[in-house]
Amino acid sequence: RPKRLVGCDQAPSMVEMAKRNVPSAEIVLSDGDSLPFEDQEFDVVTTVTVLHHNPDERRARLLGEICRVSREGVLLFEDTSLKMPVPALAQGPYQNFYGRPVGWYAGVCSSHGFDLVETQYLHTKASLRTFLFLWSYLNRKRTGTTVEGSPFSPLHLAIERRTLPLTKRLDPFIKNPRGENTMMRFERRKTS
Repeated sequence: RPKRLVGCDQAPSMVEMAKRNVPSAEIVLSDGDSLPFEDQEFDVVTTVTVLHHNPDERRARLLGEICRVSREGVLLFEDTSLKMPVPALAQGPYQNFYGRPVGWYAGVCSSHGFDLVETQYLHTKASLRTFLFLWSYLNRKRTGTTVEGSPFSPLHLAIERRTLPLTKRLDPFIKNPRGENTMMRFERRKTS
């Protein structure tokens, strides 16, 4: 229960959806290249599967902005695979996948005064494969679009709700040797 919760997205449809779903939060339209916030305005800044959809130069700029507006910590949930995880994603909005290892993120954050203090590989391969299969066959083919913010089909949601308990049990046993969705926690370096 933060005192202040702010979200950003570059897609107007996602901003509108977030405003409807989280009315207590401030939701801002921003491309991320220049976040409309003061230096160290937030205690913690987080991203969830955002940065790995940007090539290195833009990703480094976005990460620099994230570090600039954070006072204490940065929490990233990004795929650290070096290759596209599923060939079916090479279409639509997910054709832009640029995996990088944890060390790449640590290097950029370090140059902005943040040290990596925790890494946790979130083994989610079975759940992710199930989601991607359902998304690909029950949403994209149904609507003919992969527009960000498009609602999932009711059938997709029903099947995923039923299969998630099983896939969550399988996730720890199915490892991706090329990388995983990874939680990386950084803290601002103390200055003397």
